Amino acid sequence: METTELVPSTTLSLASLYPNEEICRALAEKYAGLKISGIDDKDGYKKCHDARMELVKARTTITKNGKALREDANAFIKTVIRREKELIEIISPTEEALYDEETRIDNEKARIKREAQAKEEEKITARINELVKYGYTPNTFDIRTWSDEKYAETLVEKKEAFEKAEEERKVREEAERLEREKYEREKAEFEAKQREIEERERVIREKEEAIERERQEKEREERRRVEIEQAEERSRRDTEARLRREAEEKARKEREEMEKIEKRRKYKAWLEENGCAGE
Repeated sequence: METTELVPSTTLSLASLYPNEEICRALAEKYAGLKISGIDDKDGYKKCHDARMELVKARTTITKNGKALREDANAFIKTVIRREKELIEIISPTEEALYDEETRIDNEKARIKREAQAKEEEKITARINELVKYGYTPNTFDIRTWSDEKYAETLVEKKEAFEKAEEERKVREEAERLEREKYEREKAEFEAKQREIEERERVIREKEEAIERERQEKEREERRRVEIEQAEERSRRDTEARLRREAEEKARKEREEMEKIEKRRKYKAWLEENGCAGE
C-alpha cells in the first residue's frame, strides 16, 4: 500500500499572515480619529483617502495571504484524511476481529448467565410450588434469599404442619360423618316409630268409629222397635198406658245399662282379640 509522508509545513501558521497583528494595530491606531473639517478641506480629504487606501492595501494583502494559507491548509487536510484512512485500514481488521472475539465471549457469558438465571427461576418456582402444596405461599423476594438449608427446614416444617392439619381434618370430618349418620339413623328410627304409632292410632280410631257407628245403628233400631212396641201397647192398653210407660221406661233403662255393659265387654274382648290390650 502506498503511503504518504506527512511533513508539517512552516507556512501553515497564523504567524505567517502579513500584515501581522502588530502592523494592523499600528495602522488602526495611526489613522484612528481622522476627520474632514468640511467640503473645502482638501488636505483633510486627501489624508483620509490615503489612509484608507493604505488600510485597503493591508486588508487585501491579508485576504490574499489568508487565501493562500487556506489553500495550503485544505491540501494538508486532504493529505491528513487520506493518511488517516490508510492507517485505519491497517488496524481496522484486527480491531474488528478483536471486537468479534470480545462479542463472542460476552455473548457466551450472557448465555451462561441467562441459563443460570433460568435455572434459578426454575428452582425458585419449584420451591414455591412445593411449599404451596402444603398450604404455604412464601414471599418471592424472601425465598430468593433462602439458603438450601433454610428451604429444606421450611419445607419439612410446613409439610409436617400440613400433614398434621390434614390428619386432624380427616379425623374431624370422620367424626362429623359418623355423627351425621347417627343422627340420620336415629331420625329414621324415630320417624318409623312415629309412623307406626300413627298407623296404630289410625286403625284404633277407625275401629272405634266403626263400633260407634254400629252402636248408634243398634240404638236407632232399638228405639224404632221400642217405639213400635210402645205404639202397639198404647193402642192395646190405653188404660194401662201410664203403668206400661213406667214399666217400659224402667225396662228401657235396664236394657240400656245392660247394653252398655255388653258393649264394654265386647269392646274389651275385641281389643284382646286384636292384640290391643293395655294400649
